[in-house]
Amino acid sequence: MGSLGGVDKKTEIDPTQAAARSDGRSPRAILISTFSDEQAVHTAGRAKIFGVSVKDRGAISMAGHVGKAFWFSKKAGEFVSSTYYYEQYPDWVTDWNAKRLADSYEGKSWELLQDRSKYGYRDTDDRPYETALPGYGRVFPHPFDKRSFGGAGVPAHQISSLAHPVDIAVTLSVCVGAKPPSAAAGEPLLEVLNQ
Repeated sequence: MGSLGGVDKKTEIDPTQAAARSDGRSPRAILISTFSDEQAVHTAGRAKIFGVSVKDRGAISMAGHVGKAFWFSKKAGEFVSSTYYYEQYPDWVTDWNAKRLADSYEGKSWELLQDRSKYGYRDTDDRPYETALPGYGRVFPHPFDKRSFGGAGVPAHQISSLAHPVDIAVTLSVCVGAKPPSAAAGEPLLEVLNQ
């Protein structure tokens, strides 16, 4: 998989990933059969199973032992996997990564869908117990602007907090492409998304 996969301790904000002792990712530590493993048994191995998440452990636990897992690498700005699953990415993943969709959110912000006056809890949006995520603050709008996250030179894909709609959007968009040729021919396909 090369240098694009794995954990970048400088850009990952998830402390469990930052504490990882190795770059290799696999379901080897899962000692039981997973939902996806059972789906493979139920379909006699015909189901094409993919676990996709912004987090490695989310994708791996959903893919199980027999599925394929992809997770978002903030270091690379791409969906990655490990050699446990692939020696070379399938075309649909390579094509998605080439589009650099996560970078398209640069300079945008997470806005309220409606005018603030239409929300029942509009006056309680800023509470002292809420976490002020770095660069986002606690109230809308939440910018996806690198200036809010340490200045120029910070790629947009590295400012994702794993807690906003951009993560959901990029995860769903890669899944739209997750249709291997055999699935297009009518074989069962199981996609499990995990945020």
